[in-house]
Amino acid sequence: GIMSLSVDWDNSSVLVASGLCGRDPRSLRLWNWTTQTAETLSGCEDTPANLAVDWDRGVAITGGWDAQLRTWCMERHLCTRTQRCDFGRVRSMAVDFG
Repeated sequence: GIMSLSVDWDNSSVLVASGLCGRDPRSLRLWNWTTQTAETLSGCEDTPANLAVDWDRGVAITGGWDAQLRTWCMERHLCTRTQRCDFGRVRSMAVDFG
């Protein structure tokens, strides 16, 4: 099921972190409900459980069961940075994109 999501109402997009996201449970899905298409953002080692998106900057931050925080470029659908969390799984997070 869905673990976390963020909606961009202006551009009809939603980024979904899910335990059953397409064929790979370790990926994110970027859906466009106008075109009814989805892109996969791969790179997590385990289920991404949390996410936050700054839609204006095109940046997302995820945290999950692989004990990693990841920064994503939404335009290129790529992970641009990874930070290991020594305390284990990321069960909740808040992000200040400042």
